[in-house]
Amino acid sequence: MEIRGYKRIKKKDIKRWFKGSNLVLYVLILLLLFALIMFAYRTIAGMHNDNIDNELNNQTEDLDNESSLQEETSTYVAKNQSYRIRINVSKNIAVISTVDGTSENGRTIKAFHIAVNKNIKTGSTVISEKAEWRKLDNNGYAHYSSRLDNSEYICSTAYFTKTIGNMNIDEYNKIGTSLTYGSIFMAPADAKWIYNNCGINTSVEILSDFDIPSDADIKEFKKYNYIDKLEYFVYENYQDFLSKNSGEFYFFTRYGHKPHSSFDYSDKSKDIYLIFGKESTGIPKEILRPNIERCMRIPMTDNVRALNVSNACAIVVYEVLRQRNYEGLLFDEPHKDKDFIMID
Repeated sequence: MEIRGYKRIKKKDIKRWFKGSNLVLYVLILLLLFALIMFAYRTIAGMHNDNIDNELNNQTEDLDNESSLQEETSTYVAKNQSYRIRINVSKNIAVISTVDGTSENGRTIKAFHIAVNKNIKTGSTVISEKAEWRKLDNNGYAHYSSRLDNSEYICSTAYFTKTIGNMNIDEYNKIGTSLTYGSIFMAPADAKWIYNNCGINTSVEILSDFDIPSDADIKEFKKYNYIDKLEYFVYENYQDFLSKNSGEFYFFTRYGHKPHSSFDYSDKSKDIYLIFGKESTGIPKEILRPNIERCMRIPMTDNVRALNVSNACAIVVYEVLRQRNYEGLLFDEPHKDKDFIMID
C-alpha cells in the first residue's frame, strides 16, 4: 500500500513541477547540458585534427630525414669508393692510395705487409661483398672479409672460432710470406680498415710486382714472440676441456675467499691447471659454484677492481713455480756473464 501510494504521489509531484515556475529552471539546465556536450565535442574534434596534423608533420619529417639519409648514404658510398687497393704478390705488400687524380697512382694512405697465395689470380677486380666473418677452407674463420669479384678475398689471418681472442697465431706469423693456399691475408686491424673504409666496387689490382711508392710508410711486421716455445690447445668449451684433462684445478676470481698462496702446489706428480676468466666478467658462476673450495683471490687494495689477466697469471704461475723450487728455470743469466753487474 505504501509503495503504490508513493508512486501516485511521485507522478503527481512531477506533473505539478513541470506546470509550475520550475519549468524555466528545467529549460536552463537542459541548455547548460547541451552547451557542455557541444564543448566536449569540439574539444575531441580539435584533438583529432591536431593528431592528424602531427601525423602529417611527422610524415613530412620522415620524408626529409629519408632524403637526408639518402644524401648521407650517397656521400658515404662515394667516400668509400675513393680508394684503390694494390696487391704486390711477390713482395707480400698491400698499398692503398687515393683516386683523386693528384698523381698517376694517387696519394698513398696505407701500406703494410700481407700474406698472399703465390698462385692467386692477377688482374683488376673490385670488392663485391662484405662479411664480418668468413668460413675458411681449413676449418678456421677469417675476420673482416671483403670478397672480390674474381672470387678471391681480402681478410684477416685465421681464427680457430668466431671469437676475437681465439686467433691462430701460427697463421698470423705467416704475414710477410708467400702461401700456397687461400687468398690475401693480413693483420686484423688492416683487414678492418679495408672493411670499414673501402666500399663495394672499390678497385683492387692484384699484380705480380710493382714499385712500392716512395711515400709508403711500411712499418716492420712484428710476429708474436716465443709462440714456437709454447704448447697450446684450443677447446670448444669448458666441458670439452674437462673431458680431455685431469689433475688439480684451481679457479681465480675476485670473489674468492682464500689467497692464491694458501694452496699447496708442491706435488710434482700432479698436473696443475690454473683457470682464469675474462677480465670483464670472470669465470661463469655455474663453473665456480661446484668448485667453491678451490676458488682463490689475489689479495689487493680496495682502490682497484681487479688486476688484468696477464698480470694475474704471472703472479700465480710464479707462486706455483716457487713452491716447486722454480723447476726448469735458470738461477743465473744465460746470455751474459753471471757476474755482468761487477764487470766494468
